[in-house]
Amino acid sequence: MKRWHHYLSLPHKFGADPDDGVGCDCVIMVWNVLRDAGVEHPPYDPNWLSMASRGQWAALKNQWLERTVVCPQQEYALTLFDEPTSLGLGIIVDNGLLFPHHKRGVHWLPSKKVANLEYRTFR
Repeated sequence: MKRWHHYLSLPHKFGADPDDGVGCDCVIMVWNVLRDAGVEHPPYDPNWLSMASRGQWAALKNQWLERTVVCPQQEYALTLFDEPTSLGLGIIVDNGLLFPHHKRGVHWLPSKKVANLEYRTFR
């Protein structure tokens, strides 16, 4: 499961599949990482991007909270970045957090640098 390394430095791009090598949407990236690792997860719902394009952040966050439970920082745990005008997802892989930054592109930070975040997994 080293495929995620190819995502590093890709620019953040809403709705983009990082497997295409052009840009990276956080939700699609997380689903790809989970798929490639063989981790059980709910099916991807294209409606999430539609909701995000309409700025329905509260509804998306509620769905997130209903479908996940808090867990320790562990391999394939997810974290939600809750900003005033957007949401974002990151995932723990290879003892670090993989996430697309809206200005700097896809980054990976060692787990110890992001230990203070809340992590969740699917119910």
